[in-house]
Amino acid sequence: MRQTLRSLGRARWYSATIVSVLGLAMALATTVFAIVDGVLFRPLPYPDSGQLYKIVPGFTGIDAAKNPAAVSIADLRNWVAAAPDVQLTGFSAQRWGDLGGGLNAENVAGMVRVQANIFDVLGVRPLIGGFHPEDFVQSPATRPVIATYDVWQGRFGGDTAIVGRAFNLNPDSKLRVVGVMPRGFSFPTEGAEVSFLTPMVEVPGAPGDARNFYYEVIARVPPSVGAPGLRARVESGMAMAAAALPARGAKPAGTSD
Repeated sequence: MRQTLRSLGRARWYSATIVSVLGLAMALATTVFAIVDGVLFRPLPYPDSGQLYKIVPGFTGIDAAKNPAAVSIADLRNWVAAAPDVQLTGFSAQRWGDLGGGLNAENVAGMVRVQANIFDVLGVRPLIGGFHPEDFVQSPATRPVIATYDVWQGRFGGDTAIVGRAFNLNPDSKLRVVGVMPRGFSFPTEGAEVSFLTPMVEVPGAPGDARNFYYEVIARVPPSVGAPGLRARVESGMAMAAAALPARGAKPAGTSD
């Protein structure tokens, strides 16, 4: 050790450069490995996660950046009809508002509207409580929500009597906690980080809270179907929708592209 230190001391700048380069290389290698392991190799935190697929719609001939990502309720129903052996669920995530209650202003809640079969598709159940079937029929004045485990611990102090507790997310949003997700649960959306799950009330054409589309769709596909079978079934459902549309006539004179 003394010999090594003396050798390094005789060429301090050279030694410092070598040590810095080696340290930077090891740090970069560790970072890249952690990213690759988490994204490519480590399974998603859901049972049989290899059976989960995300469906991204698109239209041939349209720039990918301009392709609409939303899926209408009617489209999703057609996909379900064309794929009875596949479990499909749609959801819509968005940033909602400050959690409040003494938390930092940057602590913005993410709300995701989900279908009733969301837990069947993901294979994960609430740790406490859960939604009732009637929650998906009509939007009440006080919205039922299921909180994530971290929000339950941070915002509500891990209150074991949390079910039924009402609070305001902001002056215009009254919420009622009906359940808590288990520790480690992370909602599979590319939108806002999810703090609460709430029912999607499917009322086509209704004003206000009802939404007529989903931003994202996830499918649980049996191994016997796989990705090719899922694609064929979705395309069949889209063909069903196309067949129901009226024929498009000639473009009126003077209209833009």
